[in-house]
Amino acid sequence: MTTRSLSQIITYDAFHKAEAFLRQPLLVIAGSEAGSKWMSDDLFARAASKDKSFHVVEGSNHMELYDGEKEVAEAVSKLGPFFTDKL
Repeated sequence: MTTRSLSQIITYDAFHKAEAFLRQPLLVIAGSEAGSKWMSDDLFARAASKDKSFHVVEGSNHMELYDGEKEVAEAVSKLGPFFTDKL
């Protein structure tokens, strides 16, 4: 990252136009203790999809959803059926 690119990074919105274009089925999984959970809440609220669900892994932070055995197992238990049903 360069100092020159800071203004571009700060204003970046990964969910820009989600309320218009994110119409496909959506499953959001977030940890209840994740510092980034507000982004998942925002995406879920803004997404245009009529077929969406939100699963919160209680007591989990963001990193535990990558490498916490119990947390990953809980997330996968939601992902498997979602993909089976929607793909």
